[in-house]
Amino acid sequence: MVPASDRAKGELGMTDHRSADEGTQQHDDATAEPMTSARLLSNMQAERTEWEDLLAQVGEAQMTEPGVEGQWSVKDIVAHLTWYDRTVVEGAQTVMRGEPFVRTGLRALAMDERNERIAADSRNRPLRDVLADSRQVFDQVLAVVRACPDDVLNDERRFGLPDDVPPWVLVATTTYEHYREHGRAIRAWLDRQSDTQLGRLGGHASHPRTAPGDAGARHRHLPIKVRGVRLITRLPHNQRAHTGSSVRGAQPSAGR
Repeated sequence: MVPASDRAKGELGMTDHRSADEGTQQHDDATAEPMTSARLLSNMQAERTEWEDLLAQVGEAQMTEPGVEGQWSVKDIVAHLTWYDRTVVEGAQTVMRGEPFVRTGLRALAMDERNERIAADSRNRPLRDVLADSRQVFDQVLAVVRACPDDVLNDERRFGLPDDVPPWVLVATTTYEHYREHGRAIRAWLDRQSDTQLGRLGGHASHPRTAPGDAGARHRHLPIKVRGVRLITRLPHNQRAHTGSSVRGAQPSAGR
């Protein structure tokens, strides 16, 4: 059994999602407005719409092709995101039952091994099942947030979380910020696909080529600012990111 602070992180979706020594750094922002359930739901739904639009752009015919992110296919990525979305639901259920959090099953594995197991398991499942499961679990996450009082979303002390890291931030980083991360990899893959097609037709690529990274390896970590909290977000080694990007719903930076 893990300590209370680690138990709370795991229950709210942070089970080895980031390495422990890279946790969070704090920034003082006393003027930031508290997050509300309604605004968090709006953010999540808007980001999910963008995600579904991206999947539609890929098309089901291409979703099982490997090499999108390392050896992962889009189908593998969808299953990966669904697993982490589900940790939010399971964590909330554990909290409501007042039960201790115990790392079992895939949760007990190191992140790299767990991620590869999730991807491997997805390959034995029909694509339609993986997509349906993803949408069903996301609806369950929405239900959890919808039922959560605003004071709970903003109270980092209630679950023994690090200072200035309220529960809503963990929900955001586990769900829609995670979609953005892998969405960048998918868009880069689509660019490469387009470049390949242009090359076959004798055209010139208009996008810079990006070599696929190893999706199963531990991600490079870069800081992002979320409502005054400087978080460490996971990015694949092959992806470029701007450290000024922020989670939707955070206070906008000056000049943005």
